[in-house]
Amino acid sequence: MPKLLVPIEKEFTVIAKGISEDDPIVVSFRQANEALNLRRQEMLAKPITRSWENEAYQEQLNFTPYSRRMATDVWLTMTACNIEKQNGEPLFTFHDLNGTKKITDKTMDEFLKKWGQLAPAWAEAIYEKCLLVNPTWGFGTADEDEDTLTPEEKKVEEPDSE
Repeated sequence: MPKLLVPIEKEFTVIAKGISEDDPIVVSFRQANEALNLRRQEMLAKPITRSWENEAYQEQLNFTPYSRRMATDVWLTMTACNIEKQNGEPLFTFHDLNGTKKITDKTMDEFLKKWGQLAPAWAEAIYEKCLLVNPTWGFGTADEDEDTLTPEEKKVEEPDSE
């Protein structure tokens, strides 16, 4: 019988503009399961506005800004981060929920108040690490990091092409 896979969690050292190699950002992300994928899709989905004006059909697509997408992905999967506020307190806090670390911010707005304090280069560098653990969330095909694959995925070999 197949057994559910345990999502991986991976820690990264991040060097970005304004960060020294002696005191880097250390951040961890967990691999999203289908429940998180669904939640992400619901958060990022924007309705299409359809209307008829002067006997002409119009359709308006609404897109989620890239920065909002970055913040959403990080909020859903970040499990640790060592960035501190000016007073030395952690910028992001986490709690253990049934063996899984989760950010304590209950709403996206709470998280955005903290995320918005980051320099853009820091946010982008952190987001790149999020995509290493969740490569299907990126645009196009991301370079796969061998460490992000589950043991079962590593066993699957590419089919022979003739």
